Amino acid sequence: MVAEVDEVLVRHGHQTFVQDGQAAHARVEHANRPRIHTAIVSPGYAVHLVRRFFVLLAVALTALVPTGRAAAGDFTQTETKVTMSDGVQIAVSYFEPKGTPPAAGWPAVVLLHGLGQTRNTSDFVNWSPNLIAQRFLAPEGYAVLTYDARAHGESGGQFTLDGPRELQDLRELLTWLTTKHPVDAQHVGAYGASYGGGLVWRAAVEGLPLAAIVPAATWTDLLEAIAPQGHVRAGIVLGFSQDIPRDRYGPEELQLVTNAMSETNMPAVRAYLATRSTRSQLGAVRIPTFMLQGRRDFAFDADQAIAAFRLLKGCISVISAMRPRRILRTSSTTPRLKSEPGSIAFSRASRTGSTSARRSKSRPIHGVTPSRSRACPKRVT
Repeated sequence: MVAEVDEVLVRHGHQTFVQDGQAAHARVEHANRPRIHTAIVSPGYAVHLVRRFFVLLAVALTALVPTGRAAAGDFTQTETKVTMSDGVQIAVSYFEPKGTPPAAGWPAVVLLHGLGQTRNTSDFVNWSPNLIAQRFLAPEGYAVLTYDARAHGESGGQFTLDGPRELQDLRELLTWLTTKHPVDAQHVGAYGASYGGGLVWRAAVEGLPLAAIVPAATWTDLLEAIAPQGHVRAGIVLGFSQDIPRDRYGPEELQLVTNAMSETNMPAVRAYLATRSTRSQLGAVRIPTFMLQGRRDFAFDADQAIAAFRLLKGCISVISAMRPRRILRTSSTTPRLKSEPGSIAFSRASRTGSTSARRSKSRPIHGVTPSRSRACPKRVT
């Protein structure tokens, strides 16, 4: 029995009958005829959200910047392949600011893409990891590493769903980044969306040397996301499974898709998904964490991030991408986040990389409200 239908996703605009709370009409919307019902969102709304998202990402990554970084300027971009310990080659792009690096090296960011994407493609309205690096990070004094995940794009290997091998790839690429380039190993952060965000969480709980993380639109409990209450969301499994060519799957993952779609051998499915989940280990994470999550994400909703917030012990901010509010611009060069007038604004303590909470009266600019936040204690050096 269906108790409530929150929203229905359709492929084409003319398939839309009516929006929530609006009376039904005898006719349906047609893409090439006058509109019957008012639009739910205005044209370009998705682009507006994405632009605000990148402002927030820049705010989060300021935690990596040591005092006295170089001013904005040009950068170089290098395309190469790095051979992993199992012989598989991973295609990477490395961005380095021009000029003299700080004494300890450039602060750096690793950007991880989503399932079925590459470092040059993205779901975010034409914003790829490489374009983010080129437009927002490298010109501002960050070294940036992007790469095609194993079994994606120009990289070799088999897809094993953020398994031990993908984690080892990230570990080896971090070593390559910090030992082969003028990068400050103490100031390397990671951002990942969806599939990439799952690996960012895994890297954090496994203790990879990251100074800050930004997981976006991703899971902390994959079993809860894929098979809530023990019933597989077959449509989502089918859709995701088609993002990777069948010949690039690992054998265990091929069998997993078959079992999940038919809801057979469910103990094995549950056991596998548990190995790809991090929620039970999040209590050990202490590094600054900035979460971005869609309130109505069809696969990984806000509950995935809210559950993480309750378990993390360090400093955290959670942003719901579906709750537009404001960012505050103060006399500082760092934008600050604010929810409602008179509430708490969140800012970074530049020397420690921590987050502090304090009241602020500042001029608002467009942004997104942090749904929840927890202040960071001062880090002992």
